[in-house]
Amino acid sequence: MLDSGVDEAHEVIFARLGIASKGCDFLAWVLRWVTLGMGLANITVWIYRKRERTGKIWDHAGAMLLFEEIGGKITDIDGKEIDLTAGRKLTGNHGFVAAPRSVHDTVLKTVHDVLHEQGKANLLA
Repeated sequence: MLDSGVDEAHEVIFARLGIASKGCDFLAWVLRWVTLGMGLANITVWIYRKRERTGKIWDHAGAMLLFEEIGGKITDIDGKEIDLTAGRKLTGNHGFVAAPRSVHDTVLKTVHDVLHEQGKANLLA
């Protein structure tokens, strides 16, 4: 996986949700959102190792719209909507949780549960 993410949390989250994870993720963010928007994937979760780390608008904004247009819901790991008005860096948000609206709350709760269990609640607001 990439160095900016909390791999050990990602693996447990996906296992609890019954999603196969190879433990290696090289898919660029634009491709992740397009894959979700095309219905070729169901969810994506990204937890940055540090609260100071933020997403960049150019990696996310355009393709996120595709997923939202087909009924997907995207928040940060705190459950806040992504604030695309913050500027070049998404400083108002930390990480991403994207899933169909019908399961988003379950995915978000799983993220919170795993972070608390792993002693990483400091990554939540």
